[in-house]
Amino acid sequence: MTLIYIQTQGCSANQDDSSIISNKIIENGYDLTSNEDEIQYSDLLIFNTCTVKNPTEDKFVSLLKKYKNENKKIIVTGCIAQSLKPLIKKNSKLISIRGMEKDEKKLNDIFENISLVGVNQIDNIINAIENEFNNKHVQLLEDKQLIKSNINRDAKVIQTVQILTGCLGAPCTYCKTIFARGKLVSFPLNDIKKRVEFLVNNGTKIIYLTSQDNAVYGMDINSNLPTLLNELLSIPGDFKIRLGMGNPDHYMLYKKELVEIFKNDKMFKFFHIPIQSGSNKILTHMRRGYTIEHFNEIYDEIKLEIPDLVFATDIICGFPYEDENDFNQTLEIVNKCKFDVINISKFYPRLGTLAAEYEQLHNDIKKERSKELSLLHNKIAFENKLKYMDKELNVIVEAKNGNDLICRTDNYTQVIVKDNSEIKIGESFKVKIIETSTWHLIGVLI
Repeated sequence: MTLIYIQTQGCSANQDDSSIISNKIIENGYDLTSNEDEIQYSDLLIFNTCTVKNPTEDKFVSLLKKYKNENKKIIVTGCIAQSLKPLIKKNSKLISIRGMEKDEKKLNDIFENISLVGVNQIDNIINAIENEFNNKHVQLLEDKQLIKSNINRDAKVIQTVQILTGCLGAPCTYCKTIFARGKLVSFPLNDIKKRVEFLVNNGTKIIYLTSQDNAVYGMDINSNLPTLLNELLSIPGDFKIRLGMGNPDHYMLYKKELVEIFKNDKMFKFFHIPIQSGSNKILTHMRRGYTIEHFNEIYDEIKLEIPDLVFATDIICGFPYEDENDFNQTLEIVNKCKFDVINISKFYPRLGTLAAEYEQLHNDIKKERSKELSLLHNKIAFENKLKYMDKELNVIVEAKNGNDLICRTDNYTQVIVKDNSEIKIGESFKVKIIETSTWHLIGVLI
């Protein structure tokens, strides 16, 4: 038995890539695990990495050092592997990674005797695996169009579907992801539709549409996101779609179309639209391409038409140049919109980005503001859940935890239904809410 371990960091796009990698590994006769307890027994380790935040990257580097010292065979894929491409000299020596850019030998030692597989080369993972087992190390980092939407895999109840890769326009001043994912490449609409049809016909009940920015879909192929969504919603079957993150500057183009799309019963009433800051001054320094007034236009129009729609957002605390007034403006927009979900991040400068060259705020300021925003969000999230008390809601089972069912309402609010092991993932039914908390509801079957 040849056992391969895979670990995945980061976003749902990375999770989807790991699904593709895993399926290829199994198809080629290898045994696969993601159980950390089995690392020591594994013959090869695959790290599918994320480069969004410094702590995530630091954790990966620590693991890489640890298992290299144990002489494990290792393949690194994902965004860290791909972002190393522009940092590789013609003589194949790596010249930069955060904190080591002035110590080339130390860096070369870290990535010596391992293979690198870029985000657009994951269909060649078996090539990398076979080379590693033959004590050869490859660097598969070339850019090419990988039509992930056209790769069929065994259908599960919940599936992630990538609709594009990369970003449109100038990168945000703090973002390193573009080094890995590059410029916008939308996957062909027909290929995406065929994959969703395949999944639905084979039992998938929940489709997560994901990418670095769903709002820009089709802008490079004379199409757009509403056209794609309407095509997917026309597919016969009992399933629901959750639309992943998209940026406000591009969603501005589709406000009215989005209202009608979210009214469709097959759409989760869940909208992830990051603001990052409530201050136009900070948004300009971030190079976000929109103002807070633009976001308010989107929010007000959609919320007016669909009051139950859940808004999720992302906010960075302690971005360079953020003063008390800027931070208070962020608190104001949070108080106004009362977001159900906020992904809160303290700002970390990323090597190679423009924001890393800005004058940085003290870590204590970042920590204090992050804590204040978290406390406000916890209060709002708890109060938001109170409106569900004693309500009867339709839910779909997303996962199980022992005998408890982890369910989602039509607007993707989490509901825990206890002691119902006989119900399967993907089944739908009605519950009555008997208890609320900050992050979920408790329901009983009706």
